[in-house]
Amino acid sequence: MIRQSINLLPSSVHERTNAGLRTGRYVAAIIAGVVVLSTLTVHARVLRGGLRESLATAQAKHDEVIRMERRIAQIRSESSDLDRALARYRAIAQPIEFAGVIATIANRLPEGAAIDRIDVEATGRRTARSARTAAAPAGATASAPARPARIEISGLAPDDRAVAGFVAELQALEFTETVTLDFSRTRLVRGVPARDFRVTIRIDLDRIAPMAIASAGGGRS
Repeated sequence: MIRQSINLLPSSVHERTNAGLRTGRYVAAIIAGVVVLSTLTVHARVLRGGLRESLATAQAKHDEVIRMERRIAQIRSESSDLDRALARYRAIAQPIEFAGVIATIANRLPEGAAIDRIDVEATGRRTARSARTAAAPAGATASAPARPARIEISGLAPDDRAVAGFVAELQALEFTETVTLDFSRTRLVRGVPARDFRVTIRIDLDRIAPMAIASAGGGRS
């Protein structure tokens, strides 16, 4: 026996039911789309915030790099200025300590003599060189101009023999070019006659070897 379902509802009810189902599907689809769109919007906002933070970090690093590059450029400029200043100093500075020269000269004083005054005058380089200074020092070029200096020594000695011995000792020094006795005259010192003298020494500073200079505290060599 075959049973068939009999739908006694009118067709208008079926149509309204089907329309409701379609509307529900549309609403569900719209809700799903809104949820997806909201999710994408939130994700986009989070991503944009992260990008902003990355941009701010990158900008800070960029600014730091720019500051470091400016600092490096400043340091290089200061280093170049120091190099130029050092080159100028080396061009005009004296190659030796005059204290050692004076000590070497003082060590040649004869017994009973004393130095009253020492005047030192060092000038710039000059191109003319004497026959005695033709030989250049170790490490120097043959065409290097001289760097002269003049030392005037005034003092007292017991007699002319002591003065002559002092001049001879100075002439024997390796770094002296010329030694001139300007004068030697009698002078009473506390009622005792002595010889008041002045000697002028001309030297070339570039010819002075360190081993020829006595230390300021050294004795007579």
